[in-house]
Amino acid sequence: AGENLKDAVRVTRDLNGRKMMATIDILGEFIKTKDEAVFFKQQCLDILEAIDKEKIDANLSLKPTQMGLLLDQEFAFANIREVIAKAAEVGNFVRIDMEDIECTDATIALYRQMREEFPGHVGLVLQAYLRRTGTDIEGLSDAPMHYRLCKGIYNEPRTAAYKDPV
Repeated sequence: AGENLKDAVRVTRDLNGRKMMATIDILGEFIKTKDEAVFFKQQCLDILEAIDKEKIDANLSLKPTQMGLLLDQEFAFANIREVIAKAAEVGNFVRIDMEDIECTDATIALYRQMREEFPGHVGLVLQAYLRRTGTDIEGLSDAPMHYRLCKGIYNEPRTAAYKDPV
């Protein structure tokens, strides 16, 4: 939607005017430092505050590696928890994007934890092309769940992903 939050708000307001809601996210994943994770966490908090202040119909999407998942899982979970707590406080919703297969188990564990603590304020993206996704959905069906299915973009091995068109 643009280079900054003002652009995202403007474009979202335009979409809302055409009876569409929006998801706002920030590009950047697989960060290298905890300082970068703190920066992205603050950006997410700013987005949630802007959505609330501007009264636009939008929610937030984030990537766990953007919050430090591959640096320190507890640190990343704490960052993401803070963002989801803010979403719950302002009556909004955060969708946790799925990344490469190295992150799948931790992302599902994170979602389970956040779903229990903040029901109705968190969702998960699952990748249709992963062979494990059906089993993951069944495993998550022990409680109400909110998920979006995407095709998947990461170049995973054939043993983990469906590669050939049907």
